[in-house]
Amino acid sequence: MGTGKYLNQAQREGLLASALSFVTGAATVGLLYGHNKPLIFLSGVLVAVTLFFWRLRFRFVYGIIELGFGLYVLWYVADKGRGSFSAAFSSDFDTFQLSVVLIQTFGAIYILVRSFDNLMQGLPTNMRIGIETRLQQWHV
Repeated sequence: MGTGKYLNQAQREGLLASALSFVTGAATVGLLYGHNKPLIFLSGVLVAVTLFFWRLRFRFVYGIIELGFGLYVLWYVADKGRGSFSAAFSSDFDTFQLSVVLIQTFGAIYILVRSFDNLMQGLPTNMRIGIETRLQQWHV
């Protein structure tokens, strides 16, 4: 029995967003706080699947989630591999590790670029075309 005769389009979208939020949140809790490998593995797969559904159905919201994650990653890696005193002063100076800096920093930047693309693709067509036209006028 479908929900078509009981719910209008906005209500169906709200119900879908609520269900996706619940499943994504529950899977994220399992992923972060799971204590055994099968639970962590299954939770990770479920998070990936639900985020894929977010991207398909609610691309702008997915872009916001991705933007938040990209900013978090960039903040987290900002001081990794760059050389500094160790926290306990019990070892020599930490060394600058170019590969760590490049991989982590540009990985975070890649996530941010993808988030901007998903945000643009999630906008209504007329708004997206307006922004793209404005950027072209600026020769960007």
